Amino acid sequence: MDPLIGVRILGYIKKWLMELLYFISGILTVGTVYGVVLFRQIKSSHTTLLKTVQEYHDLTIADHDSLVTMYDTSTTKIEEIAEHYNTIQEEMKQDSYAGNKEINQKIVKVQNQLDTDHSIYQNLFNVADEQLKRLNSDINQLKKITKSNDNVKDAIDRY
Repeated sequence: MDPLIGVRILGYIKKWLMELLYFISGILTVGTVYGVVLFRQIKSSHTTLLKTVQEYHDLTIADHDSLVTMYDTSTTKIEEIAEHYNTIQEEMKQDSYAGNKEINQKIVKVQNQLDTDHSIYQNLFNVADEQLKRLNSDINQLKKITKSNDNVKDAIDRY
């Protein structure tokens, strides 16, 4: 048997192994580069989502503060009207015959004002409640999107 045949086979196997190693390293390099690019895209989308959530949060806080201020002023107005109403009732008890018609007109006027103010502030609070619910829904949707992006990252890590 020729000793050179074994050397030739051994050289062929070495060449084949080196080509296989180059092929595997090429695939790993492409996979790594693809993973890094995908990670950067996901990171930028996460940053955008977090910025949007922060803007919604700031808007919600500003709306909430203005609504609380409006509620406080309406409460003080209602208390003033209630005191005025009580004063009128006291006057009616003391002098029930004098000026009944005038006092009744004042009471009706105060009652109408109370009803109007109540309906206005009730509408404002309903609008604020709807906005808060919508913003909460948007935040939950953003959380779901963030979780789905995390799942994509986990899928990349497996490969």
